[in-house]
Amino acid sequence: EDHVGIADGVLDRADAFLRRIAAHVGIGPGSKPFGQLLADLELDFSLGAKQSLRIRIGADEGDTLQARHDHVLHGIAAAEARTHFRIGAAYTANQYVLPPVYKRFLERDLPVALRVETLSSQQAQEAVTRRELDMAIVEDDVGFNPELQVTPLFRESFCSEGSDYPELVNPHDLDMSQEINVSQRREVQVWNDYWFGSDARPLLNTDTMQLADAWPPTSRVWAAAPAIAAEHMRRAGRAKICRFTAPPPDRISYLIAPRAVELPREAALFLEDLRWELQQHPDVTIYF
Repeated sequence: EDHVGIADGVLDRADAFLRRIAAHVGIGPGSKPFGQLLADLELDFSLGAKQSLRIRIGADEGDTLQARHDHVLHGIAAAEARTHFRIGAAYTANQYVLPPVYKRFLERDLPVALRVETLSSQQAQEAVTRRELDMAIVEDDVGFNPELQVTPLFRESFCSEGSDYPELVNPHDLDMSQEINVSQRREVQVWNDYWFGSDARPLLNTDTMQLADAWPPTSRVWAAAPAIAAEHMRRAGRAKICRFTAPPPDRISYLIAPRAVELPREAALFLEDLRWELQQHPDVTIYF
């Protein structure tokens, strides 16, 4: 019985190990699928292997080993049946917009191996052009590329995040020395230069909204943030949302995909989940 317990542990480890392998490792041309390889090897737990290990087992223990062996085979077969769905997204989208969308999509329990990458808009476009991604969601203006199909997805306004300002604030009344300046887009930087001057020295200059999550807890610190990111911080209790009397230009997010390649079936379901999530935000205009 002690030996059977050891064998059980081996099978548990084999199960976990082979699941990781099946999820992450591709098999080259001419190689046998994992399921066939495993069927050929049978994990060396054939009757002869059991005898060579001098394991004395009864019918119940043998049935248990066979059930675990079958469980491993079933897991590998299920992994092999999955199709790959590869998505890239810009930093702020993957931080604030898409996590609940990924969750909702995975809860559909589709035979899909989802792969997500966080990239700059330029890197995402290049990855889609090279067919390394099925699609990408980018936040900047997209230049013309004859190999890409570009579709506007949604538009969101900019708000001020801060705790010691009125609900409607004039940019002239903001304390520039306490600004978290997130200059992701040229248009936002032009807006910032107009109100505070091109030589302004804010508290923090950064190109990623995520750093605003760690701003100092003082009442005068503020940032111009897109609506969904601002709402995320408000719900977390880290900021109060204020409206600008003269806000920066709205931000538009785009879907990019290969022009000559049909999107996988899963893409339509993913976009359906994205639409549902965007409908929860009143400051967002949906284009699809």
